[in-house]
Amino acid sequence: MRTVHALVFVGICAGCSGSGSADIAPGGASSGSASGSSLAAPSKLTAEAMGGGIHLVWNDNSPDETSFEVERKGTGDFAKIYAVPFDTNSYHDASVSPGGTYTYRVRAINASRAGAYSNEIAMAAPAGASGDGGAPVDAAAIDASVANPTFRRDIMPVLQASCGAGNSSCHIRDMYAATKDRSCRGWLSLEDAMIGSQIYGGPSGGQATGCPDVSLYDRLTKLDAWETPNGQLRRYVRPGDPANSYLYNKMTGGPFGEKAPGVASDPMPTAAPLPQAQVDMIRRWIEQGALP
Repeated sequence: MRTVHALVFVGICAGCSGSGSADIAPGGASSGSASGSSLAAPSKLTAEAMGGGIHLVWNDNSPDETSFEVERKGTGDFAKIYAVPFDTNSYHDASVSPGGTYTYRVRAINASRAGAYSNEIAMAAPAGASGDGGAPVDAAAIDASVANPTFRRDIMPVLQASCGAGNSSCHIRDMYAATKDRSCRGWLSLEDAMIGSQIYGGPSGGQATGCPDVSLYDRLTKLDAWETPNGQLRRYVRPGDPANSYLYNKMTGGPFGEKAPGVASDPMPTAAPLPQAQVDMIRRWIEQGALP
């Protein structure tokens, strides 16, 4: 826990942890943890069936982690499934099978040690779980050859289909935590709604951020990205300039910001690259002024 902002990926709403989850038992210390380590175990790990997957949220109690390892088990032993960046306190597991029951635990990691595990939490995957990491892109349903694309008509359907605007991926509103001390930058939510004035999930759910509610179009075109490639602030979309638009960078090989110190973030979408025709349409949209 390095910074004063409440959340980076913001998790489930306060009070939702009782919705079918089973708090099993506190986890023991990792064999790699050191006595007296500052890497305190994450606490209050909770789970909720959400958006076709299982959403986890925990309290970050360590001051100097570089990442959090998320481990899961089904019918076998625990295995690492992902590592999220420092100061992150949630993870969305979209790779679960419908009806399967999964148990999770989390621990803090840095260069010299692994901390103790959190409590374990079990949750049954929802019936609508796809196990594919997100909604598939329906290329046939999107006309990517349009000469003068607009955000509402042409770009929004691509984001909704592939990047988490309303599905199980990591860009739902619960992940968004704009903070006034960071010029209202927050982990990007691609939900098509006026949001930003409050925290939408986790232990700080409902807390005011000091930022205004803004539309998705304005979040993309008027706010700098949370990640800072090469240490420089970069707008998600800079009208007329695809090369300096972070949304386009994430789809075309960078430059990327860091998800942990010294570790580059991942390209997007994570489930599968967009068809080249859609990437080209996004480039044209930005080049032509990112029309709403």
